[in-house]
Amino acid sequence: MKIERIEIDGFGCHKDLSLSFREDFNLLCGKNESGKSTILAFVETILYGFEGDGRNFWRPWNGGPFGGTLTYKEKGTTYQVMASWGITPEEDRITVINQQTGVRTLLQKGETVGLTYLNLSRESFRLFARGLESSGREDAEVRQLEALAKQVDGSDGKMEETTKLLHFKEKLIQKMRDFDTQKDVLAKRLEKRLQSEEEVATLEGRIRETEKRRDALSKEEPQEQSMDVYTAALSILEKQKKAERLSETIDALQMEYSSMKEISAAKKRPWTILLIILLLLDLVTLVALFLPAKWLPAFLPLGELSASAHLTTCFIAGGLLLVFSLALILVRTGGRARLLDTEETMVFKEQALWDLLGLTQPTGEEINEALITLNEQCKDATQCIVATEKDRLNKADLSVKIAALDQKITYDRAQLEMLMRFTRGEATSQELEIEMQKIQAAQASLQKHIAAVDAGVTLLRQAQSRQRSDIGPRLSGQTGAYLGSFTAGRYDTVELSRILEPLVKVDGVVRSGKHYSGATGKQLNLSVKLAEIKLLADAGQKVPLILDEPMAVYDEERRSASLETLLRFAKENDIQIILTSSQTKAPYVAEYGQYALSI
Repeated sequence: MKIERIEIDGFGCHKDLSLSFREDFNLLCGKNESGKSTILAFVETILYGFEGDGRNFWRPWNGGPFGGTLTYKEKGTTYQVMASWGITPEEDRITVINQQTGVRTLLQKGETVGLTYLNLSRESFRLFARGLESSGREDAEVRQLEALAKQVDGSDGKMEETTKLLHFKEKLIQKMRDFDTQKDVLAKRLEKRLQSEEEVATLEGRIRETEKRRDALSKEEPQEQSMDVYTAALSILEKQKKAERLSETIDALQMEYSSMKEISAAKKRPWTILLIILLLLDLVTLVALFLPAKWLPAFLPLGELSASAHLTTCFIAGGLLLVFSLALILVRTGGRARLLDTEETMVFKEQALWDLLGLTQPTGEEINEALITLNEQCKDATQCIVATEKDRLNKADLSVKIAALDQKITYDRAQLEMLMRFTRGEATSQELEIEMQKIQAAQASLQKHIAAVDAGVTLLRQAQSRQRSDIGPRLSGQTGAYLGSFTAGRYDTVELSRILEPLVKVDGVVRSGKHYSGATGKQLNLSVKLAEIKLLADAGQKVPLILDEPMAVYDEERRSASLETLLRFAKENDIQIILTSSQTKAPYVAEYGQYALSI
């Protein structure tokens, strides 16, 4: 693969940027924060998509379109990849155009250019095309070795078979998980079914028990008293109440009558005496006026009156006599009418009492006996009414209890019907248990298959290990040659362990590559990288080398030697190399101006 051109519509800090690349060596020069690393990130993103929060991080800082175009050549065919990214992955549009045939292909969700067209995973791309720093972890180095062996033709023939077996095992495990899910679903269905059956049995038993209680209460319902007897008892009570009211009224009238007679007599007596005395004086005066003067006593001056005065005096005395007579009559007859009214009322009430008791002109003893008899009848009537009311209350209470039981029966039957409707058409608990046993048997069979696959994978991996052990010697010589070129011959013997760990021999002393840091360590890692790229290129898999500031800590001598080695490596092996550097002065301008791309 060789990148020919990139056109960035909008990605991070870049907008409307176009760059054309050489097929051998390219040096991206620019100051810090000029966007050199952003260009390399754009290349990886257009090949493999975003990772993590990359979509939001690389969104155009100044707005505008989000995307661009990458043109590359792979095995003689030129492809143009047009990317238009949206806010979400569903809005992404990645189109690959074959420049020779003109065929346009829109990638589906989950497809990537690197994996579909380059047959290179994102991990392999990072390990070979962009990776440089050693991870220091054995498992990461092993993965790198496996990826290298996978890309080299004939160096790991068993890996594909192992991968197939592992995929088959994964399918078996997924099927086992599916069975586990089915078992969980069946277990829940079985538990729910058993619970439903238990609830149905509980509801049916509760309904039967409630119906028994209702039938028992229905048998306890009291017999109602005869309405005629109840009405007669009420009549007796009403009669007794009327009799009591009449007796009380008669007693009150008698007391009022006696009191009125006494008060009337006490008021009439002094007024009667006074009026009689006045009447006598008036008579004496009147007699004296008509008698001759000589018959009158000497102290009465009546004889000296004139005839007219005498006549007037007679009239006055007569008038007074008449007034005193009328006053006497009124005093004697005053209050008589009220006494008569009270007496008449009392007689009327007595007659009503006699009629109520069914007596005619009774004596006092007969009335008392009739009242006593009525009181006795009233006691019996009261007992009858109390018994009737009690029976009614008991019946009402029973009716309420029976209604409550009926309501409970109705509710339980509704619940039972709902449960029966839910379970209608569902498998029984016995059928579910049989299905569960079938799944368990299928899982046991799958477990045997998985064990057999594990045994096959073990054998294949043993063969892979033997094959991978052959890669180390092939890489060791190349790594030493490149390291010698980088260091002007100071370090020229390198051995790689079975996990690609470099062992450097200097003056007969072998030291682990982990002991080298700084520029020497980076040169050692770059040597291993070139050896891997060389091995891949010899196997027909040409991967470009894209490195970000690999010589930042180099001095001028190391930098010059490294650039010469990389340029020679690119031309000799037909490998495209893209480097970034913040060095914008000599020697780049003078010596590598034709390879430099300014950002």
